Amino acid sequence: REYTGTKIVAREFVNVAYVLLDAGQKVHITAATQTGSGANVSRRLQMLGEQLQAGAQTARVTGEVQDFERTQLFPIDQGHSRRLTVSIESADPMSPRDGAYTVTVLREGCTAVRPLFDPVSQSCVVNCGAGYYENSESSRCSRCNADCAVCAGLLRCELCRQDSPHLSYIIQQDGSCLGVQSTLLGKYYWWCISLGIFAAALLCMLIGVLCQFICTCCCCPERDRYGFDTDSEAEFESERLLG
Repeated sequence: REYTGTKIVAREFVNVAYVLLDAGQKVHITAATQTGSGANVSRRLQMLGEQLQAGAQTARVTGEVQDFERTQLFPIDQGHSRRLTVSIESADPMSPRDGAYTVTVLREGCTAVRPLFDPVSQSCVVNCGAGYYENSESSRCSRCNADCAVCAGLLRCELCRQDSPHLSYIIQQDGSCLGVQSTLLGKYYWWCISLGIFAAALLCMLIGVLCQFICTCCCCPERDRYGFDTDSEAEFESERLLG
């Protein structure tokens, strides 16, 4: 039996769910390589689907509980189709009733007005967000390299992520970002230099004020104990004492 289904563009995976009617019943699901109108077909989702399929098969072998729903995921790029084959083997070896079902799934593609699929918003967009770049081969927004905030390609980073208290990120010649261990002194070097200059200037000012105070108290001529400031007053007091 053959079936055909269409998925909306927001769904990146074909989810095949089934329930075994008997513990001895076997189900095997395979997926052909996805096809599309473009010359270049993205392999990223396809390789991811093979890993998910292997994990689902392992879970299916170890679980022998009846009426337990099992699922397998098969990724498909927007604007592409994929052919799934479901093979069923009966649990009774004396009267086998094997069957095969073929399902062709077509995923809708983005339009010319919004040609890129954004995996974050699960919708078609014009421009990619921060941390993503325009992947023309798969017509989607792909994630930038590790520790890269703005990029024009996987190996074309233009701006690394913001520095952390312990790491500084530097763009390398190969277009990637390298995290370098940084200390507090190295990160705020010029702040420390400015603070040191300010502290030294403040210390010199305090030393100058202290020296001036000491000089005023110890080195200058002592005034009269009566507080006379003029020569006429001093002469008047001398005549009064002699008389």
